[in-house]
Amino acid sequence: MADPERIYNWRRLDDRITTSGQPTEQQLADIHALGIRHIINLGLHTHEKALPDEAASVGRLGMTYIHIPVNFQNPTDVDFAKFCSAMERLKEVPVPISAWRAVAVHGCEDAFAEGRNEAAWLRHLYDAFREQAHSNLIPEFDTFWGKGWVEIPQRADEYVLFAEFRADPDKRKLRTPSGRIELYSDEIVGFGYDDCPPHPAWIEPAEWLGGGAAARFPLHLVSSQPQHKLHSQMDAGPVSARGKTAGRETLAINPADARERGIGDGEVVRVFNDRGACFAGVVVTDALRPGVVRLSCGAWYDPASDADDAPCAHGNANVLTRDHGTSRLSQGPSSATALVEVERCAAPPPVRAFIPIALREA
Repeated sequence: MADPERIYNWRRLDDRITTSGQPTEQQLADIHALGIRHIINLGLHTHEKALPDEAASVGRLGMTYIHIPVNFQNPTDVDFAKFCSAMERLKEVPVPISAWRAVAVHGCEDAFAEGRNEAAWLRHLYDAFREQAHSNLIPEFDTFWGKGWVEIPQRADEYVLFAEFRADPDKRKLRTPSGRIELYSDEIVGFGYDDCPPHPAWIEPAEWLGGGAAARFPLHLVSSQPQHKLHSQMDAGPVSARGKTAGRETLAINPADARERGIGDGEVVRVFNDRGACFAGVVVTDALRPGVVRLSCGAWYDPASDADDAPCAHGNANVLTRDHGTSRLSQGPSSATALVEVERCAAPPPVRAFIPIALREA
């Protein structure tokens, strides 16, 4: 028998356990038909969807019933301990060969989902956005859903940085000790940081084309935000795939630098420095100045072997960049400051980033 899809929020967790919202009387019978013989209910009997006497209904079907009422607005360690104890008692329950489940748990997901399924959550989030937008140009959900998209109208007024402060600096002070824009900070002086003076200053980067490391690594790496995804999110999806070259993160390089290294458009290269290495697909473009390459962040890390210093086959820029803050004060990312070298690679390792990991039994 197939899984009962009509049961609210029904999910398979493994070959023994399922979870769902509150089943009806008929759905309890469907669960029994799967070979399930044990029910754990974490919901409250006062819930609007609770059955009048679920224990009796379960008992008539020949299943055992364990009720651990949990107030999901304020769950406790005791609730969790009771649940763990119940699961421990049932861990040796045999699974009928013809069944997919031996234990069913309901109540958790129903409370977590706040009574909404996926479609209801989409509507709820959209309606909240529409209410906050305060614009009659944002259509109702059904209109938006039928059309498939909605265009956000541009603001009528242009954003101006510190506009309120500029209009009235006495009443709209900034969050600085003086309330003004400070070009010199006595507070920063008090910190005594040798890498952060109290005024704007140029400090030589740890790596740059004017430094000594450029003799070995003569290309400045810009690790930008990717165009086809948000950081690394949905990297396995089709939109992100359109931005890859040769199945890897794209490295953009100036034609002069490519010619010097015998690199052609669409080929795979090894990008490396003393910190690590990765493989990327090349796009030759004059949009970058000579001496600069761009490898956007976000490629899922894919070590080519089990070695600690294995290169990333997929082109993750993190293996190349420094893991140090810009200063003791700001601790901003310094990933845009890195030097690398690039060489053509005729036999790169395969990309396995999107192949599911094979788990071994302990």
